[in-house]
Amino acid sequence: SVLEENLVQGAHIAGALIQSDARGMVPVDTGALRISIENSANISTGDILQTVGPTQPYGKDIEFGRPPGTYVSPQALARWAAKRGLNPYAVAKGIEKHGSRAQPYLFPSFEKNANNVVLIISQAIQNAFNKVFE
Repeated sequence: SVLEENLVQGAHIAGALIQSDARGMVPVDTGALRISIENSANISTGDILQTVGPTQPYGKDIEFGRPPGTYVSPQALARWAAKRGLNPYAVAKGIEKHGSRAQPYLFPSFEKNANNVVLIISQAIQNAFNKVFE
């Protein structure tokens, strides 16, 4: 339908805004997490779900941090720790004991763009009505 086409386009544009800002806000070590932040649509009968987020499995841990008691494999930390001259086993123990701090990048990006998202979706609806009632 005309409405669905316009909403899909609007959702993609809104998602691209959030994606762009999230990529700018995410902490960068290798850039893999930043590059993995995707903007994709899932469209089924009557529903449009626009998803913005990382495909890297540790993206959630960066956004929300890790609580004390969380085990992290020293092997997963090896490259990161080596870059900083740290022992990956000691870093893993420190995370297990103290957790790790949150470094939000997705929620701040959404919050920054919330008004724009509403405007974009409203404009998409208006565009659809204009096409239908021309």
